[in-house]
Amino acid sequence: MWRGISRVVCAGVVAAAMGAASQAHAQPSPEQQRSMAAFEEGRKLLEKGDCAHAIPKLRESIGHFPSVGARMSLAECYQPDDALAAWRQLKEAELLAQTRHDDRAQIAHARAATLEPRLAMVRIELAAGWEDAATDVRLDDAAVDKSLYRAGAIAVEPGTRSIRVSMAGKAPFSTTVVANVGGVVAVQVPPPTDPVEKVAPPIEQGPTAPAEPSGSTQRTIGLVVGGAGIVLIGVGAVTGLMAISKKNDLETSCAVGGGSFPSNCGGGTFTSAQQEAARSDKSSLGTMTTLSTIGLVVGGIAVATGATLFFLAPKPASTSLALRPRFGADRAELGLERVW
Repeated sequence: MWRGISRVVCAGVVAAAMGAASQAHAQPSPEQQRSMAAFEEGRKLLEKGDCAHAIPKLRESIGHFPSVGARMSLAECYQPDDALAAWRQLKEAELLAQTRHDDRAQIAHARAATLEPRLAMVRIELAAGWEDAATDVRLDDAAVDKSLYRAGAIAVEPGTRSIRVSMAGKAPFSTTVVANVGGVVAVQVPPPTDPVEKVAPPIEQGPTAPAEPSGSTQRTIGLVVGGAGIVLIGVGAVTGLMAISKKNDLETSCAVGGGSFPSNCGGGTFTSAQQEAARSDKSSLGTMTTLSTIGLVVGGIAVATGATLFFLAPKPASTSLALRPRFGADRAELGLERVW
């Protein structure tokens, strides 16, 4: 019976093609001619029962120019051993016939329906809101044409199947179902919802060090300033001792010849070189005296300032050391802990 119908279908395809060509006063394109030649060879092999050689010819025909007849002929070859492949070819033929306003769309639909009791079927039912043209329906990651899932159930391999429906600006819907031969699994997709914004979890921070006690910075500055003052006082004291020693030396040398320090050094008995040396020593003595005075005065001020900063700084919270026992799985010990 299938072969008889196929001959009618084939004759109808050829007649329709010839009629369209005569009406358009144009010859088929080279690709269409090659497609028709491969199709006729495939049909001849199919009618002889040689599907092994007919299938490559029919696929070649579709590669040149898709046709309803080639799809339906492939389904005829697949039907005895692979109902799923036959169903898919018939659905391709049905969709192609619908786009070309070919009456064979109803024939392909009817043949596919006769195969469905032998197949595992999944029916995808979209709620309102998914009708947008941008809706993407996928079955096992393969895109499903909207005309296919809107027409009814879809034949699938038996087992666990995944369905994903998505649309721009909406949260995707995903689920899995188990499809069994001879049954139809309905997947009801709820209306689309807005995507949920993911909020990053708070970052856990480790324990922070206790805040530095109030006034510690001021006390530190006071210690630094006071320490610098002590250094300056030391420099002033050393320089002062050196000045005293220098003055004693000058007084002794100037006393020669009945002279006196500092106005009449040498009593007029010094040579020019000795007088120059005496003047240089006087100058050094003056520099030492000045440095000593500055060191002592500035150092004293710095020490006083540092002491003021230190002793007037806000006092920190009182702390103390406590002796606390510590116990472990295999030890016991005493330790000092700082207690606020």
